Amino acid sequence: INSALLRAEDPTFFQEGYKGNNKPRVADITATTENLGSLRVGTQWLAYYNTVAYPVDFFSSFYSGYATQATFRRDAATYTTPSMAGLTASVSAVDQTDEAGTSYLDTMQYAMSWALGDLTLGLAYQDTEQDSADNADQAGVSAAYVLGGWRFAAKVEQLLSNDDTVQDDDPVTYNLYGSYSWDNYTVKAMFANGEETDDPAAFFQGDSYQVGLDYQYSENLKLFADYFYEELGYAIYTPTSRSFNPLAGYHVESDGQAFSLGLRYDF
Repeated sequence: INSALLRAEDPTFFQEGYKGNNKPRVADITATTENLGSLRVGTQWLAYYNTVAYPVDFFSSFYSGYATQATFRRDAATYTTPSMAGLTASVSAVDQTDEAGTSYLDTMQYAMSWALGDLTLGLAYQDTEQDSADNADQAGVSAAYVLGGWRFAAKVEQLLSNDDTVQDDDPVTYNLYGSYSWDNYTVKAMFANGEETDDPAAFFQGDSYQVGLDYQYSENLKLFADYFYEELGYAIYTPTSRSFNPLAGYHVESDGQAFSLGLRYDF
């Protein structure tokens, strides 16, 4: 629900600007066998994001998931192995860039996760398309641990700059997340920092923190309140969020703050 414009919107509008090459699109097709793993083709959450960024992306508001350099959803073809002693691996060919004339599946992602009881570890690498520009590759690690009602998670990722003109190259981003659940409530908090750089691939820079409270009213319905802060503009958009324009401008010092109240219904 876009409360600023008082209307309901299809959340997939964020994909409108990607790929002007009119290639055919598949919504989502998955084939799975117990012994051979799964093959998924179509618009999907990506292997790198799922392994590195998702463990700290647990807030309920619009501002969840921005403190990363990872892309979360694109068209892709992904193979995932069956779990072997908690270890799974994924290889994914991704339609990553928005440059017409580039290859359709132009980027490769490789990810591995290891579930050890209440501890889950993740490792991923992205070999980004290089035909249209000297785009940065990405590497990241994550860890998540559950202890009763507590959940803790952290990630570290690094852009691997390929553009020789970049001066502050190979910037690092890290996130620290914690939450506690009791009865129908969950309180959560996160701190994130992205090194400042002139690499154009570094979407998130500066400090950011977020706190939230969820109330699970029913199995499907959740109510939430959320506070978000950004040191440099990157996630607090203008009312017409389709423009992707932060209110203060990208990476402009803003000390921006946003408070959200809302509900979420999962079908």
